[in-house]
Amino acid sequence: MVGVWPFVGRVDEIAEIRAAACARTKAGLLIAGPAGVGKSRLLREACADRDVVPVQATRAGAELAVLEYLSLGEPVGLATLIALTSAEACEAVEEAQLASVLRDGRRTQIRLAHPIYGEVIRASCPVLRARRRQAELAAVTKTYGHRRREDVMRIAAWRLESGTATEPGPLLTAAALAYAVSDLSLALRLAEAAVAAGGGLDATLTLAQFRIWSAQPRRPPPHSPSPTWRTPTSSSAPATP
Repeated sequence: MVGVWPFVGRVDEIAEIRAAACARTKAGLLIAGPAGVGKSRLLREACADRDVVPVQATRAGAELAVLEYLSLGEPVGLATLIALTSAEACEAVEEAQLASVLRDGRRTQIRLAHPIYGEVIRASCPVLRARRRQAELAAVTKTYGHRRREDVMRIAAWRLESGTATEPGPLLTAAALAYAVSDLSLALRLAEAAVAAGGGLDATLTLAQFRIWSAQPRRPPPHSPSPTWRTPTSSSAPATP
């Protein structure tokens, strides 16, 4: 059986990523390059050192759940996060300087202290658990109110990722909002999901419009047969009197 190839070289790049992870003054680090050159592998290797990114080495239970929710949906409202975990777990994560609390208008939000923390947590979170976390984020966020347009889009996106997007109406509403803020990629995905959920003519027309505006080649809607075209022949043409 073929295993994982050993990682060789990139010593300077790994040192720079680790220095950025340890520096509280840096908001993030951009790793750029063509597809397939190993950007994700480089990040995983750099973050493998628990002394650099001590996210999971010291967290468990409700505290790890806080970090997983944040990695999949930050920023998350404090009330939502407390309902999903506990006030004590949120406080412990903040005291460990793994997350930051900020005010956003009348809301109190929590986000991870460094973007690399999110990369580490998402990379090690099992797929089914991540889907369950996103479904829970959608359900609790809706319960606690979703008055902003980004709330509607995030709830729909979480449901899409968790496989729980079954109502075409909210998907279409979120698709229109995503298009309004120029997130055409999300708008297309939400409109496609609305068609698959049985959104009917409205969903089909919305998806067609988004595809025209994005200059993407037209594809058959999910679960629908490809159209077949017949060119009239002399034998099938109506007789001329």
